[in-house]
Amino acid sequence: KVKLLNDGPVTIVIDSKNKHDMASLFGHGLVGYTLSKVIDSKSNKVLIFLAIASAILPDIDVLAFNFGISYLHPLGHRGFTHSIVFAIIWALFLAFMFGK
Repeated sequence: KVKLLNDGPVTIVIDSKNKHDMASLFGHGLVGYTLSKVIDSKSNKVLIFLAIASAILPDIDVLAFNFGISYLHPLGHRGFTHSIVFAIIWALFLAFMFGK
């Protein structure tokens, strides 16, 4: 089944046979875990959890589909949560909450 998303001047084709959401979720988490171990091999559990959660967090935007927000909307998939601005805000939040 092929789904066309026509939202303005761009048409996106999504092939539902090629869903990799779960693999991506685990892959992102694995990258966060690995980086936390490379940076500090004796990482504490909070750092490991935050690294994994931070790697997965940008993909929370897929929940927007449930609220009728389209793929190409600024709050849609790969929108705001995948931006440098969001990364900076998230990093500042973590630094404020967990910094020494």
